[in-house]
Amino acid sequence: MIDYTHKGLLNRHSVFNGNAHNVANSNNHAVFSQLLQGRAHSEMMAYLLNMNQQRLADFQSIAHYNYANIAAITNQAQIVNDIIDQKTIFLPNKVRPLKERFYKVMEHRHSARQYTAHVMSLGTLSSLLKHAFGLAARCEQYGQYQVNTRYYSSGGGLYPIEVYVYCHNVDTLAPCMYRYQVQTHTLYPVAEHCDMADFFVGDNLDIAHACLCVFFAYRISSTYLKYGELSLLNSLVETGVMSHQFDLVATALNYGTCPVAGFNKTKIETLLNFDHIDQHIIFSSICGKE
Repeated sequence: MIDYTHKGLLNRHSVFNGNAHNVANSNNHAVFSQLLQGRAHSEMMAYLLNMNQQRLADFQSIAHYNYANIAAITNQAQIVNDIIDQKTIFLPNKVRPLKERFYKVMEHRHSARQYTAHVMSLGTLSSLLKHAFGLAARCEQYGQYQVNTRYYSSGGGLYPIEVYVYCHNVDTLAPCMYRYQVQTHTLYPVAEHCDMADFFVGDNLDIAHACLCVFFAYRISSTYLKYGELSLLNSLVETGVMSHQFDLVATALNYGTCPVAGFNKTKIETLLNFDHIDQHIIFSSICGKE
């Protein structure tokens, strides 16, 4: 049985005294030397060394997914995942165009940790989510299936990463955790009565004045059935692409962002009622007005 209460706490209190190599070596220089000599174990190195190894089941599953066009079938069915009821918040359909030149956006993008007191408009939030994570106008035809595309790339077109947004200073929205529903461009409240300051570790982020934070959620079963042991690599790369897309869109809208790896993984997953086994928060970002 997995003891999930002690996993994923990415903060300064995560000291694993049960690892003999950790106790014997005072810093990562010493640990790395032991790794290179094969005297210590690293989950990261073990994964990298075996990245080129796939099982027969992996090849068979990938071939089956491609032959049966399962990604296209799944894409058409994703609309049923969006909840539409009295709690659903419909974001403005008229999104703000991104007029800033691309090279200027690249020049201006940086990690912003301090923000001014500012309330983001619902229209700006709509534009931010739409351009960063939403459906694009372009569609692709795969046999009899018409597939929606998004503004970022995804391994096999499976789009396994879901976006959760905690709106802290957003006009007309109560401070709450929302699930961004891509197909209908809506927000659905999933958790209330939480303090955004509890999500992060350290005191170098101006949480009080931030407008929102974004959490990237990964469900292992959404990709493992096709890619097997390659699933983690694909999903982490996709999350990086999404995070950078979020940075660029926010910059174009004159907001600052900061990708954050130091978050309280277990607390956020518990808040979202995740099972801690199949469902995981793997990255986050914070956004505000500088």
